[in-house]
Amino acid sequence: MPSLSKLGEHFLCGIRTEIARDPNVKHAVITNKPITTLLADLAEKQNVCFIRDLKTVAGSVIDFEAAQVRWIVGLPHFPQDTIYRNAQMLFGNDEQPLNYEGSRR
Repeated sequence: MPSLSKLGEHFLCGIRTEIARDPNVKHAVITNKPITTLLADLAEKQNVCFIRDLKTVAGSVIDFEAAQVRWIVGLPHFPQDTIYRNAQMLFGNDEQPLNYEGSRR
């Protein structure tokens, strides 16, 4: 079981409080497996979906897009090409798509 710093415990407590505050607000928690283990009690809530890797995002796009609040917890690491492909899948058809080249307008 991973251990958390006092600050980490404080953040997770805040996330739990926000999720419990209004069960009608949908939350997506983007994190890694050790943090998912620490938040396992939230996995059964109807207003929470967990995204542990970007393959899960591709399989849970509806849950991810329906989320009104998205939490990024810990340091989930995804290869750059995976981030690029998934960003195109999620946002590539927007009228003003994301700027994938990294330059600013």
